[in-house]
Amino acid sequence: MINLIRQNQRWLMVLIVILTIVSFVWLYNTTDFEKIDETRIAEIYGRTLHRVDIEQQLKVYELAAILGEFEFLQSLGGSARNPDAASSEFIWNLLVLQHEAKRLGIHPTDEQILNAIRAIPALQTKGTFDPQRYQMLLQNVLAPRGMTERRVEDLARDIVKLSRLRELVTSSVAVSEAEVVGAFRGFQAVDAQYCKLEPAAAGPVEATTSEEVEKIFNDTQAQWVTPEYRSVQFVRLELPDGQKNLEGRARVDALQALANEATNFVGQVLEGGVAFESAAQAAKFSSARTPFFDRAGNPPPGGGAIALAIPPALVQASFSLSDSRPLTDIVQEGDSFYIAELKEVLASRPQTLEEARSQIEAQITARKTAIRFAAFSEEQARKIKAAMQSGKSFAEAAKAAGLTVQTLLNYVPFQPPQDENAMIARATLPLNPGEISGLQPAPWGAFIVELTQRAPLDPKVLAEQKGEAQSQLLETKQNLLFFEWLRSGLQEANLRIFAEDRQ
Repeated sequence: MINLIRQNQRWLMVLIVILTIVSFVWLYNTTDFEKIDETRIAEIYGRTLHRVDIEQQLKVYELAAILGEFEFLQSLGGSARNPDAASSEFIWNLLVLQHEAKRLGIHPTDEQILNAIRAIPALQTKGTFDPQRYQMLLQNVLAPRGMTERRVEDLARDIVKLSRLRELVTSSVAVSEAEVVGAFRGFQAVDAQYCKLEPAAAGPVEATTSEEVEKIFNDTQAQWVTPEYRSVQFVRLELPDGQKNLEGRARVDALQALANEATNFVGQVLEGGVAFESAAQAAKFSSARTPFFDRAGNPPPGGGAIALAIPPALVQASFSLSDSRPLTDIVQEGDSFYIAELKEVLASRPQTLEEARSQIEAQITARKTAIRFAAFSEEQARKIKAAMQSGKSFAEAAKAAGLTVQTLLNYVPFQPPQDENAMIARATLPLNPGEISGLQPAPWGAFIVELTQRAPLDPKVLAEQKGEAQSQLLETKQNLLFFEWLRSGLQEANLRIFAEDRQ
């Protein structure tokens, strides 16, 4: 199995993400099996979806991640950083895809499905479909998750549908010569002037009162809860000092042997009935119990630092555990393998007003500051624009508004480093010399920039890179159009989520 992992390290790294998906799936498994179809989750196209329906769609998401079908995931919105948001968006878009494919009469043939399976990079060796690798994946990765070859065929069917629908939706997209030339602006040096606007310049906001805090607390009381905290017992398997510098085949074999030990350990605990700590002692594995931690790996307030460092993937995996599933899967972090057992849970509970007070005060102050700064910035921008219309230069107008003017000389927007100057230079991309931008958001607040001049484009560079730029622009426009098509399709699907039935 480790041989497969080492050969396909990129796509199998998504298993870390999948460990967080398990927590989402577990959310929909809190009812008795016989009642599962009675629990509504959503309605789409007039069809009611129950928990089992959502789980079926999540299987597609999980399988696509395992097989490294990142383009498929991204096309359906399944690549967001937040796993819950990614899986949720993917589910609804996949349902739109399947519905529209059926409506338009798109029915992949057996040959198309077979070709799609053969084209999955994770199932190839040196660019060619590898049946042996396919069987290894079915046996070692999919079967333990209750997936069969039929799941792969269903995924391939959806991949073909996506390809055909995307082709139909984006067939009219084209890229003009002006767009190609404009794309090179990011590589043309610019001279610019700019001024920064910071919240402190807008003045202090009024103090937050107890009445304001109490009103927010009473109006939004459901959101003020403590995090759930967990404590786990874990073992860590790592290469001995004498094997840590191994390379090539010797390193792969050493990791394979380590993975086999981890697998045997899990088997003893789950199937052999051996207690976790007893199995760890017998195997001479290093075992330790963690203090309580939340989903971000942080301790409770006043609980001190987390003394035992465990990888984020194991933290997330720990929150998929329950009394009926107390042991995590094997989690790999670098050259180490981790396995954890749930020991204790501190359940989430409603916060008191005093516990939530500091958070609410910070929230109110942040909102007041944002409102005040927005009004201040818009007024400053209006003053600068009015002054320039009356004949003043950008520098004169900015100084009249009490702002400090700074200069950016001969800076290429897309050149490294991508720092503060690059951000300001990129704001000049839609401008012509002498034009000013609108208010641009920035980490410090906002800024306004005037493009003084832009260096001419090198004809040789344009000729050499025109084709690649045109291809990238075309793909970007196609992606945007397809996302908009999905968004419109979801609106027409009349999606309703039954929050009351998900509790």
